[in-house]
Amino acid sequence: VTVFCPCPTGQPTANTSTSRAGRTLSHQMEKLLRRALAPSTFNTYQTGIKRYYDFCSTHHRKPLLGTTRTLALFVTDLSLTLQPRTIQVYISAVSYLHHVNGLESPTTNNSVIKLLVQGVERSMPAAHLKP
Repeated sequence: VTVFCPCPTGQPTANTSTSRAGRTLSHQMEKLLRRALAPSTFNTYQTGIKRYYDFCSTHHRKPLLGTTRTLALFVTDLSLTLQPRTIQVYISAVSYLHHVNGLESPTTNNSVIKLLVQGVERSMPAAHLKP
């Protein structure tokens, strides 16, 4: 399945139409979706989405079939190096990725992920984390 992914080069995109008009519309759609976010937010989301894709690839998971378990493992992996606030932004990036592809996000009303982030906040010494 080819999907729109606001990721750095090398990730799938929705620009799969073979007609010139279809490619133009797909390109315009991608531009509008990017403009829906502030440039700094979009760039941060790109970083989070790339990290999510890398995680899923390493752990043989399908990014757009995101389950609570996949997201929980991703959050746990992030907790080894990142501050809770950055983890929360990356969770939002995963949610954005699912929404722009017309999919339900594994983050929506997910109490497991909320509890996991709370656990990260309470258990990680701030001095050992990157911002």
